[in-house]
Amino acid sequence: MRILSLLIFVALSCQSQSNNSSSVKVISADNSSEAVLNNKLVIDLLLEKEYQKITAGYFNKNLVQNLDATKLKEVFLSLESQMGKLQSFNESYDINQDNYYQIYTEAVFDNGTFYLQLVFDNKNRISGFFIKPQLPKSL
Repeated sequence: MRILSLLIFVALSCQSQSNNSSSVKVISADNSSEAVLNNKLVIDLLLEKEYQKITAGYFNKNLVQNLDATKLKEVFLSLESQMGKLQSFNESYDINQDNYYQIYTEAVFDNGTFYLQLVFDNKNRISGFFIKPQLPKSL
C-alpha cells in the first residue's frame, strides 16, 4: 500500500531507546514544558505548511540533514494526495523515556487519521519525526 511507503523513519539519535524508566500520559492543557510547547508550534506550522520554519527552527542538525524542508513538504503533499487535506491535529500523548521525550499527536485528514510522533532530544530539538497509522499499544 502506498500509504505505508510514506511512513518515514528518521530517528538517527533515538535508535537506542529502551523500555526501562518510561511513563505515558495524555498531555494536559497546562503542561508548559519546552518540548510540549515546541510540539504545539510545529503542529501550527504544519497546518500553515511552513516546512522551512519547522526544519530550521526545531529539527536537530542530524535530522535536518536527512529530512530537509523540501523532503518534509514532499511527504505531506504525497500524504494529502492520498488521504485528503490535513484538517486538524487533536489530542497529544507523551512518553518520557530515558533521554528522549516522545509526543504523539493525532493528525486528521479528510479520509483518515494518522499519528505524528515527534521525538525530542535532551536539548528539546526534534531528533525523530514519524508518521504512524496508529498509536503504539503501550499508549
